[in-house]
Amino acid sequence: MEYIDTISDYCRHINVPLPKHEEFLCRTFDENMATVKRKVAPFKHEFYAIGLLFQGTAHNWHGIEAMDANIIFNSPYQLISWDIENDWSGYYLMFSQDYLMQCHFAETFLLDFPFLKLDEVRPITVPKDKVEFLHRKFKQIYEEYDSDNPDKFNFIESYVNLLLLSIKRFSANSQKDLGASENNRTADLTLVSRYQSLIDTSLNNERINAKGFTTSYYAEQLAIHPNHLNAVVKRITGSTAKQLIQEKIILTAKSLLGRTDLSIKEIAYRLGYEEATHFSSFFKRYTNFTPGQYKTLNSP
Repeated sequence: MEYIDTISDYCRHINVPLPKHEEFLCRTFDENMATVKRKVAPFKHEFYAIGLLFQGTAHNWHGIEAMDANIIFNSPYQLISWDIENDWSGYYLMFSQDYLMQCHFAETFLLDFPFLKLDEVRPITVPKDKVEFLHRKFKQIYEEYDSDNPDKFNFIESYVNLLLLSIKRFSANSQKDLGASENNRTADLTLVSRYQSLIDTSLNNERINAKGFTTSYYAEQLAIHPNHLNAVVKRITGSTAKQLIQEKIILTAKSLLGRTDLSIKEIAYRLGYEEATHFSSFFKRYTNFTPGQYKTLNSP
């Protein structure tokens, strides 16, 4: 199965123009219709996607065919495929986990916006009287993204947050009508989502307990055997349970290095490292940069 880890590779995979920025993309479905692959075999990717679909026909995609005014989502590690007609109209945006970790709302992202959790992803029908409201939100992001303003991502971050808060309102209302569809979640997706939430909660603490920040620790919290946790995480995400922890630590480290005035020693300590040199070696192994180099390149 194809596994895609950059937005540029995603665009190549489905045969649409490359993004203007590697970590963030916003465009219309209409722009893709001339070249996009109408039928795509199952694959997985590592980023978030949110779309406002005005209309479009899809066969066996989320169990929906002719669709009108839906908000649609993709989350990291989600299995995706489609078989569509060339009548899709609307907007969509995609952003990487690296982009997310630079945003001010990153720390509580999945707690605040649970509709983007792996096991919560489902389309949301938009009431007719709210379509234009959401259209304006997406259009704001689209126009700013397409501009040459040097500070455009400061605006985009705020616009994306407002969009997510708006969707949260619709999501809360739509949950009342889920009924039987709630039973369609798979146990595997729910488990991985809970595992990710536990890791995120640990990373949001002032300091991680290094001895407790292990697969065995989280398996105990989830009341399952570590081998079972590892097998499920591997099946859903393509990464081992330990690798998922490491990926989350790297994302958090990047955020702290780029967005705070904490020293490298303080960041290392917060992430459970007694020795800053051990943290530096770990960080460089995954990013090809030392923490100091990354901080210099990404600090405001």
